[in-house]
Amino acid sequence: MENMLIVYDSRFGSTEKMAKAIAEGAEDAGSRVTLKKVDQTTKTDLAKHSIILFGTPTNYGTLSTKMRNFLDTLGKEDLKGKVGSTFGSYGWGGGAVEIMTLALRAFEMDVIEPGLARVPVDSFLLIDDCKSFGKRVAKEALTRLQTKKK
Repeated sequence: MENMLIVYDSRFGSTEKMAKAIAEGAEDAGSRVTLKKVDQTTKTDLAKHSIILFGTPTNYGTLSTKMRNFLDTLGKEDLKGKVGSTFGSYGWGGGAVEIMTLALRAFEMDVIEPGLARVPVDSFLLIDDCKSFGKRVAKEALTRLQTKKK
């Protein structure tokens, strides 16, 4: 069982709902999940987890300010070799998930793609998509981590 950290920012609650559903799916796949808001996350939190997912709403075509500021404090040594992915909500135009994916690659993370970007709607379909994403990422991350250990 691997430890997964889900770091997220949420302005109106949609990305937080996604994070919780993703966590549920990952737990169903056997991961131990910790959920943390980005402004409550430390480098020590990152160091304790082998799998890290980042979630943010798209604001004006890019990451939320809190998520961007957090990522700006990190260096390769904080994320290199960890397995991760991205997710987020958007009203129109999206973009933050792709930008975060590029950032994780720059940190030399082993990125599971594609990330999950959804328009925030309160529906079972969105929640099911998030749970499925959480399961998929948890399973793929475990496979990748086991391969690295060999």
